[in-house]
Amino acid sequence: MINLIASYTQFKGSTYRPASPRARGFGEASSNLQAKNRAVHQSVIENMMEMQQRQAAARAERAELARQMESAREVAQAQAEYMRNLLLAMKIAARITRGDNVPQSDKDFLLEQSPGMYMLAMASRNHNNEDPKDHDALARGEGKTNRIATVEVSHTNVGEK
Repeated sequence: MINLIASYTQFKGSTYRPASPRARGFGEASSNLQAKNRAVHQSVIENMMEMQQRQAAARAERAELARQMESAREVAQAQAEYMRNLLLAMKIAARITRGDNVPQSDKDFLLEQSPGMYMLAMASRNHNNEDPKDHDALARGEGKTNRIATVEVSHTNVGEK
């Protein structure tokens, strides 16, 4: 009984500590495994950083493409407005050439948009037109600003008579 009490007091006074891998006989294998785990961990971190860099580059590229698209949209709108005004000027020039009565605002618009077309239309106008049509103004707005041409684009109204 005394031996039992003595061993109990020894056990009670000590703290349990698990044996290290080396003490359990895994020494070198455990070190190799830890080194491999560190290498895999480092590789995963490098892959994640590379992926983040690719994502950042993709975001920057998308932003640049969005800026280019907006710029292209603005250019397309400006070209569409130019083409509408050119079509309107051609329609006014055709009316002048036929000898029809064209409002002064349309003549001013034509002169502003294309002075060469205006001079050609005035020089080639038909003075012998027996029944000139009276046309309403095609060009809207006052002065040089806010002139918006609303002309339907089709093959029939370009060469109408």
